[in-house]
Amino acid sequence: RDCTAEADAVIDFSVAAAMDALLDYCVEKKLPCVLCTTGLSEAQLEKAEAASREVAILKSANMSLGINMLLKLLKEAAGTLAPAGFDIEIVEKHHNQKLDAPSGTALALADSINEKMGGAYEYVYDRSQVRQKRDAKEIGISAVRGGTIVGDHDVIFAGADEVVTFSHRAYSKAVFGKGAIQAAKFLKGRPAGMYDMADVIDNKCHINQALLQEDGSSLYLLPSAHAYSSERLTAASFRDLINRIEDMFDFILIDCPAGIDGGFHRAVSCCDEALLVTTPHIPAIRDGDKVLSILRSYKLNAINLIVNRVRGDFVVTGKMMSGGEISNILRCPLIGMVPEDDAITVYSQLGRIGMNRSSSRDAIDMIARNILDNTFKLYDVTKGHRGILGKFKRLISARY
Repeated sequence: RDCTAEADAVIDFSVAAAMDALLDYCVEKKLPCVLCTTGLSEAQLEKAEAASREVAILKSANMSLGINMLLKLLKEAAGTLAPAGFDIEIVEKHHNQKLDAPSGTALALADSINEKMGGAYEYVYDRSQVRQKRDAKEIGISAVRGGTIVGDHDVIFAGADEVVTFSHRAYSKAVFGKGAIQAAKFLKGRPAGMYDMADVIDNKCHINQALLQEDGSSLYLLPSAHAYSSERLTAASFRDLINRIEDMFDFILIDCPAGIDGGFHRAVSCCDEALLVTTPHIPAIRDGDKVLSILRSYKLNAINLIVNRVRGDFVVTGKMMSGGEISNILRCPLIGMVPEDDAITVYSQLGRIGMNRSSSRDAIDMIARNILDNTFKLYDVTKGHRGILGKFKRLISARY
């Protein structure tokens, strides 16, 4: 706290005992922090997580770019070799002054593999007290301490008649300093959040940077990345994304294709409720019925119906089905009706989201209130099309 020097970031390679005061200092000064100290307690890890809501924090058990690239490679290797029956062992070696064992890096390597395998593996640190065969679902972790070894890590995949070994050797502690400096440069100007070295390697943006706020509103958009291969976006990774942002918002609306590909199933798999949006046209209603059958298989808490682009004059004259009729056909509760409105076309052409007062805006506001209050009040799309005045308007419209 006595430091008055101007800085863009803090790089910490100290001891766990200094961590609490350091995090308080970074939050107070609004300084991003590269957190390199290992051996932190659960309480300190929670404090770091809390601090990341105020400033940018990058936490990594090993600042070497090589190790962090290895973390990524191991996931791919484990996905192929572990199901083929390869046993997994990790051997780490460090100098005789290192206090903790196994190293934080060895645990990070094991965690990377275990994450890929769905957490199915247990870590074994000592086999001297048991006399039994090795379990297929274990990762053995061994620690060697001696001399001035900077840091050696071997990850061994041992199969039948072949062994695959991934090795990393640090010949100087300078590799950790170089990685930390690169991490600090990455953090400068980043919004609050918890980062890791994988973000540095991929130069990824944080979730807070990906969210785009509509001017003057509490609406945020998270656009899809069309350059990103859909094969890499699994249902599990999509659920993880939603879990990371769900505490930031009251509602998360996921716009997805209507049951035609994996994108639909990824979206629905992490939803609590669904809104089926259809139009009064027969082909759309038929498609909606098919989508409903898929949605019902997911056992969601609620599925409600919105009928869009409704012509009130057609409903009055019997040329178009009413919302109630469509709801009965689909056997789905009707939560909203949105009238046909040229303003929507105009605003979409302008690339605008918000609209001034209009019939469709009023209808959408009513749907929002229904969702908030769990009510089913419907916008009257036939208003202005009934009675003598409505008949007159229809006659004028028919002439022109």
